[in-house]
Amino acid sequence: MPRLPRISLQGAIYYVTSKASDSQEIFKDKADYKMYLDLLTKYKEQHKFKLFSYYLLPDRLHLLIETGNDATISDIMHDLNSLYTKYFNGRYERKGHLFESRFKSVLVEKVNHLLQMTRFIHRAGDIEKHPYTSFHVYRDFPTVSSYPANNEQDVAEVMGFLKDRDQARAYERYCLEGDAQEIQEFEKSLSRASILGSAAFVQQVKNRLAEYSSEQKQDLMPQPGRSRALLFLIGAAVVAATGSSVYLYISKTALETKFEVMLEKKEAEFAERSRFENRSPLLVTELEGTVWEVELIPAFAGGRQELIPDKLHFHNGRFYSEFFESKGFRSSNYFLVPQARGAALWQSAQASPKGESVSWRGEWRGDAMKGTVRLILEGKGAQDFSFFSSGWAFIPVAAEVKP
Repeated sequence: MPRLPRISLQGAIYYVTSKASDSQEIFKDKADYKMYLDLLTKYKEQHKFKLFSYYLLPDRLHLLIETGNDATISDIMHDLNSLYTKYFNGRYERKGHLFESRFKSVLVEKVNHLLQMTRFIHRAGDIEKHPYTSFHVYRDFPTVSSYPANNEQDVAEVMGFLKDRDQARAYERYCLEGDAQEIQEFEKSLSRASILGSAAFVQQVKNRLAEYSSEQKQDLMPQPGRSRALLFLIGAAVVAATGSSVYLYISKTALETKFEVMLEKKEAEFAERSRFENRSPLLVTELEGTVWEVELIPAFAGGRQELIPDKLHFHNGRFYSEFFESKGFRSSNYFLVPQARGAALWQSAQASPKGESVSWRGEWRGDAMKGTVRLILEGKGAQDFSFFSSGWAFIPVAAEVKP
């Protein structure tokens, strides 16, 4: 099914999973587990979210989170996983991605499934072999000596669903001695769902999605005072939402043979790198805070005929290209449109003081990006490029946005 925008909804919780890429380990020893728990504590305080349960396993992790008003689930997971990746890469002298694409999440109705979700997470591994789980906190509640993720109040809220006087013993029985068929049916429902809850809850989510869609359409409408670049974008460079691909409007007759071969090779690389799909809902700001290394391939005869390295920045709702910024093109707003089958399309347009323009259309899928560029220079007409990414990274927090 198409991805859903990552919306905030009262009475909803997020079941989040994040896996290691390439079957590697996320946690190698106690110090790694402690670091991730410390980061959970740090961002729990910073982003004001509730953490009802967690389980950290060598190659994956499970979290049950209720977001507050200060941050979306994407903000939370971006901060957690990106900072942990930096720690991990520094400690083990490695580079590249640690987690498999973006995290996965299911939007769950809290009142009906909070207790069940904590049990599901606590049964995700062998507690004797992998002890980094909040199950121990529940089992020893309320006399537990410490709360590794500072979630004492959140655990107490879950325990409030149990009527037994000895809540700790009751919860342990609930987890370890529950009805096997009931647990199996719940796990099946969860594995198939992007939304889990009653019919009323599902309708509530649909209503919020309709509001969200309306908000996004309104945001895309031209407003008085917007720059010439944005008006150009809306009028002439809107990405077609009916398809999930970015079509490369390139005439083969305008390319020399080696560039045709290069284009075919890049398309094959893109298909290979983007083969993993992520069922997780998609937020319009998920490109936020990233920088992409790309190569521009000219698609016109008689012009520049070599690959052009570039870096594309997405920060604070603004986009700019280092190559075109050096030519006088200013940063501009960018827009992201979720698509089916794990893709997202983005668009932007930049203008120079001379009134020249460069418009961008991109397709983003996981760790890969491709797209087209149209450059219009005064007295020279249109010049077209295609581009493909070779890597990406998070922009440091202190990075400045180009004017």
